[in-house]
Amino acid sequence: MTVHPKLWALLKRWIHILDHTEFYAMWEQIKAKSPASFLQYMEMNWMHETELWSAIFRTERSIFQNSDTNMLVEAWHHLLKGKFMQGKRNCRMDHLIYTLVRQAMPHFIQRHFTQEHGFAGGDLEVQECLHIEELAEKITADDIEQSDDEENIFHIQSQTQKDLCYTVDLNAYDCDCLSFPKILMCKHLSHLVEPTS
Repeated sequence: MTVHPKLWALLKRWIHILDHTEFYAMWEQIKAKSPASFLQYMEMNWMHETELWSAIFRTERSIFQNSDTNMLVEAWHHLLKGKFMQGKRNCRMDHLIYTLVRQAMPHFIQRHFTQEHGFAGGDLEVQECLHIEELAEKITADDIEQSDDEENIFHIQSQTQKDLCYTVDLNAYDCDCLSFPKILMCKHLSHLVEPTS
């Protein structure tokens, strides 16, 4: 990391790229800056399994699928060992089962109950809906064009890429933007269904 800072910066951006062409163009840049040993390591261990780690293969996921499972497993393990087992190591299986059934499950049932009744933060879907509503307010009437062919088809200009338009179908309740699959809602659809401006 400290020996090759430019390479490290490229690698950190590379895994989040959503476009195939851009992904492979950046791979060429990485190959040009990489030492031979690192290049061999990448080609032998990672490049034949890009669908397992690259964002270009994760564009059609819901918000519940779009998470770093490794971090979730580590967080759960930390909670289990630190909170429920008081940091004890290598306990017997019967003690582990007792801890899960008598302590962990009631804890998460209570946590779910408090979330459900508004005493704790909302779930991911609610948070995403609130974020979408905020973003929908930024869409103006100038950004929207109704299709000449069908009255329920609209083309909405991207807020971030001015040369890009998204197609919204009100009959199918669908949009072709990358955000839509997360919770089957996006700012474009939200703006048309509940106009804010």
